[in-house]
Amino acid sequence: MKHAIVIGGSMSGLLAARVLSERYQVTVLERDTLPTRAAPRKGVPQARHFHTLLAKGGELLEELFPGFDQELDMRGVPRLAFGRDVGYLAPAGWAPRFEPGVAMRSATRDLLEALVRRRVRAIPNVAIRDGVDVVDLIGTKRITGVRTRTGELHADLVVDASGRGSRAPKWLAARGIAVREEVVDANIGYATRLYESVTPPAPWRAVFLAWSPPQTRSGTVFPMEDGRWMISLAGAAGDIPPADEAGFAAFARSLRAPHVAHALEHARPLGPIHASRATANRWRHFDVPPGFNVIGDAVCAFDPIYAQGMTVAALQAIALREHVGRAFQRKVARIVAPCWQMATGSDKKFLSRDHATPLFDAVLRLAVSDAGVARQLTRVIHMVAPPRSLVWPSIKAVLGRNLFDRLDAHPQIAE
Repeated sequence: MKHAIVIGGSMSGLLAARVLSERYQVTVLERDTLPTRAAPRKGVPQARHFHTLLAKGGELLEELFPGFDQELDMRGVPRLAFGRDVGYLAPAGWAPRFEPGVAMRSATRDLLEALVRRRVRAIPNVAIRDGVDVVDLIGTKRITGVRTRTGELHADLVVDASGRGSRAPKWLAARGIAVREEVVDANIGYATRLYESVTPPAPWRAVFLAWSPPQTRSGTVFPMEDGRWMISLAGAAGDIPPADEAGFAAFARSLRAPHVAHALEHARPLGPIHASRATANRWRHFDVPPGFNVIGDAVCAFDPIYAQGMTVAALQAIALREHVGRAFQRKVARIVAPCWQMATGSDKKFLSRDHATPLFDAVLRLAVSDAGVARQLTRVIHMVAPPRSLVWPSIKAVLGRNLFDRLDAHPQIAE
């Protein structure tokens, strides 16, 4: 078999290795020392904050690792139906309940990554080597391997899945290849803590209190595996939630609804409050040389509050089954485009009062009073339906000439 190297052993790297193992002998090179259990690691600081596995992500993980969904059940990962079990306070008000809800899983990132890593380790033609720092690529016009701090390793294909801190732009610049980058940074910060003995936020099992610009504060309460709960606060435009006990509680009381503050009242903390501010949306547009591809957050990293990262990584891994080289990077751009529109459309409102996202603003307004619209919007957010499925006559009547014209001009957004 040909040899493929994957730089990075996070979710995107592990999923890439799983797919490449169908055609290659695969070596995964990870800079961190990987934990032997579900535990945090230095290279994924956002892992301590709220994650959820969107409906499409759950479908793809089950496809790649048959029995994965049952394994989540065995590990006590809550199965929630968005629309029935999750209360969502949208910018225009509470979204209505609807049936059937859209299935989702609520687990810590540490557990999800550990379960995927165990599955990938079990693949006979995949080797995972941790504590290995890749410092450069080998080759100029064609990439033929990587240089590490201790030597060289050659391969027929190199895939960079090293996340936000990817050095691919630097490596390619040294070879005369420029990487164009888009950045939307609303100066968002998070503070998150795990708890036990949390009273569910009645009448739901979980809540997501979204911000409503110019109001800058958001919060979530979600059950996790092993009977634990994660309470996460977020603030935009520099309105960063404090990481001290009193400040955390005061921030929760300031939210648009009392559910997060009520959940804190009798909850018992299971560790410290973790804070993070590395939240900029960053999309790198690569013109890759033969033998090299880039995947996951190394291509496009989203503000974590939209929970898109793992599902987008899984979609990209599936694309890697059929495409490598520039064809793959073009496919990645088509996968990323609608997610980028949704994530940055909200964040840009904190950067400019004039910014508007007419499609999703109108849908969010209609969803508050129309359960059918709420369900379809939820399916789009969970990536089981394309954005174009929101083009209903009632929505178009509200919008007039708007984003639908841009959908025609950029068909990749609608896929």
